Amino acid sequence: MGDTKTKQKEEQFQTTVVEGFQLSRTFADGKARMRDVELGEELGYPNTHSLRKLFESLFQSKRLNRSEVMELNSKTSVRGGRPGREFWPTREQALLVIIRSDQPAAIALTAKIIAVFEAYLDGKVRPANDNGITLEDVRGLLAPLYAAITQHSHQIQHLYGCASLNGRISLDDRCLVAALKCQIARKEVEAKRFAKLRQANSDIQRELREATGWGGKNERQADMPAGVVGKALTCLRNRLDAVNRQLQTMKQTGFDFGEN
Repeated sequence: MGDTKTKQKEEQFQTTVVEGFQLSRTFADGKARMRDVELGEELGYPNTHSLRKLFESLFQSKRLNRSEVMELNSKTSVRGGRPGREFWPTREQALLVIIRSDQPAAIALTAKIIAVFEAYLDGKVRPANDNGITLEDVRGLLAPLYAAITQHSHQIQHLYGCASLNGRISLDDRCLVAALKCQIARKEVEAKRFAKLRQANSDIQRELREATGWGGKNERQADMPAGVVGKALTCLRNRLDAVNRQLQTMKQTGFDFGEN
């Protein structure tokens, strides 16, 4: 009886292939989801185990909720063996995984995943012999969106130094706060305002607390209220401008502010 139910579930589970990615909405919550296997291949991971280690890391750090990412038994090879587990993330979850992967293909893949999900959700995926709209048509319509995403990513890299932080780009301003803090701390050590990064980070955190009234010992940056983020970014940008001016003066005059 149990085997019959399992077979019925497998028969009811339907997938659609879009640009080489397997997608499905045959889940209890009805959300469109993507299989992790193709995602890992596009990111350049040597095997699915590498990508699933990233998933596990995101679960442990609470950036992803395991209960919200569907898991299915993967098919065994012809040689048999124990079946593994496949992760089926939603579009938002897949984008988070891409951003956190730090893989060279991550930024380009972001636009591709958006296009794939848009085509799938809009019902624009047709059989090969259908004369209706194709995925290429949809990609053409979304071209301005791709350009905007790429431009935004480049602006963040250029203005806030995220490229030096393993190339990580995040859509969350809280992550931008963290990136700016790291950027400023390194520059202030370079400018010899502080001898160690730890000292610079401590002083930056002190200034942020004074400027925003937030940031106690047990308060995590990930929980920073939206109203505080704007004040924090303003404070950090002003401090970054100041240290950049000092470094520029040092470069032009050869004067070392750290020497007595």
